[in-house]
Amino acid sequence: MRTLVLATRISDPTRGDPAPWGLLVRALGELGHEVHLVCDASEPTRSHASLTVHAVHPQRTGVLPAFAPRAAEAAKRCEPECVLADRDHLALAWMLAGRSDASLVPVLGEPGTSAPSWSRGLQAPFEGRIVRGADACVAFGPAQGNEARARGARHVIELPGVSSLGDARPMPNGWLRSHLGLESGLLAVSWGELSPEAGTDIFIEGVKVAADSDADIHAVILGGDQTSIDRYEAKAQRLGIEQRVHLLGTWPAAKLGTLVAEADILVEPSLRANTTPNAFYTFLGSGRPVLVAEAPGRHRLVSQGACVFAPPDRLGIGHALGELVSSEAAREQSSAAGLNCVAEQHTYDAFRAELEPLARTVGLGPRLGPARLKHPEGLRA
Repeated sequence: MRTLVLATRISDPTRGDPAPWGLLVRALGELGHEVHLVCDASEPTRSHASLTVHAVHPQRTGVLPAFAPRAAEAAKRCEPECVLADRDHLALAWMLAGRSDASLVPVLGEPGTSAPSWSRGLQAPFEGRIVRGADACVAFGPAQGNEARARGARHVIELPGVSSLGDARPMPNGWLRSHLGLESGLLAVSWGELSPEAGTDIFIEGVKVAADSDADIHAVILGGDQTSIDRYEAKAQRLGIEQRVHLLGTWPAAKLGTLVAEADILVEPSLRANTTPNAFYTFLGSGRPVLVAEAPGRHRLVSQGACVFAPPDRLGIGHALGELVSSEAAREQSSAAGLNCVAEQHTYDAFRAELEPLARTVGLGPRLGPARLKHPEGLRA
């Protein structure tokens, strides 16, 4: 199937888990589709046998990329049978699909920010109608899958998150303990941003609660700029646990495996509702127990028991940390459950298998072109 893919970005260097758009493009090619990708010129992706990249360079006369003319040119060249598009380009994809008499497949990830605000405002009224009228809708994760169903999508292909570690099981060599000068205690490691919304405050306060209950624990927090680091070091000092909280600055996603190998417990304290933390499945696939704050929608991300959920406050995080520190059996049970969850549901092979029915699904109904979108009777759920 000749497939045109419109996505401004398909990679994310700040993400610990593999970027789902990159996995999608790879899987389409491996499943035998002829893929034509229109994306930002700064993306590292290059053309190969099953993939043709149509890079979008910034306009010389302005700051916005010339995405629409480049996409129109790509559609004219490849004459697609199917057009997949992210939220930022649904209106453009609908127009191109109509011109080519191609199936349109919306791809729902977390709300996009790459398109200008005026463009998102113009296309917002169309998004729900496009989702209802399309033969299929691809969703990155359960929250987006539920959104597609709530909007009346006919058929939802829900793609799972994937661990970046594959079958590898990172083994510690003690470099982090040596760097910190620690001879005892367990290391609870978090990675990402430093902010209240990212859960940094409740994590540090939770360490205070655990330490007050005689848990021998140290928090290792990766992320943030120097201003944020200074602020949270001051917070740890006010709480009297500056010797137990170690803020080490940014850590590249590409080297996440060497970091999680040194952890005794991995902590994801983010409070963002209905979002998947950036390294969630990589954490689960590391063979370490994973402690997660109970943000809304978080339970849908994994099977029951795959990680330890804690109330999103200092007492919830603190008590959960204390229990994990005090029980080696609990840590081993949580580690094994996380590994099993990833092995069964969150590998690249599982991702590709869920995408396999796409060509069969989009061939079931009529095309979603401009004429159909103009008539309400053609858009009923």
